[in-house]
This record gives sequence, C-alpha cells and structure tokens, in this order.
Amino acid sequence: MVFSNLELALENGQDVVDRIERDLYLCRVKYNSGEEYVLKPQLPLGFSCLTCFRLSFNHHFKTKQSAERAAELFGSRMGVKVNVNTERYEENGYKIISHYRLCLTSPH
Repeated sequence: MVFSNLELALENGQDVVDRIERDLYLCRVKYNSGEEYVLKPQLPLGFSCLTCFRLSFNHHFKTKQSAERAAELFGSRMGVKVNVNTERYEENGYKIISHYRLCLTSPH
C-alpha cells in the first residue's frame, strides 16, 4: 500500500493492518521527483522504518491461515505457546465459523 504523504499513511496504516491481518512497516521512499510512504510486510535491506503498525492480540481473524501466522509471531515475541481458537455460532441448525482468535495456553 502506497501513500502520497506521511499524514495519510499514519491515519490509515492501522486500518490496512487490520484488513490484511499482518504487521506492516511504514517506510519512506525518496525519488528525484518527490517521496511516497509505503507499507511493507518485511523491512527490506536498505530501508528504514518510520513506524510499525501491529495487529492486536485480540484481533478477530477472518482466516485460519492469518490466525496461525499471528500465533507463531506472538508466541515467539512472548515466549509462550499461542493457540488458535475457532469461534462458531449456530444458524438454522448449521454451525458457522464466525472468526478465529488467539488464546494463550494455560500453564498446568
């Protein structure tokens, strides 16, 4: 995602992160004709990061794949096992997946 100015990038960065369900780095890219601000999933060599927009641990994930990726990331940051729980509801006799959420493993 590319923005024309810093204010716009800062204003919309967290919304983009919540929509694509992953942490993003805000980088400034300078050209002879001007500059732009880019949200990147990894910080490439030679780029400096102005800020990092991060997913909340309590985010309701749309896909299991996104939730599992976030569980690994949070687990490595926190030094604990993070599980993915599937939240369901029942409608007309059918169990429907509402979303996925992260859960810490209880220490027993």
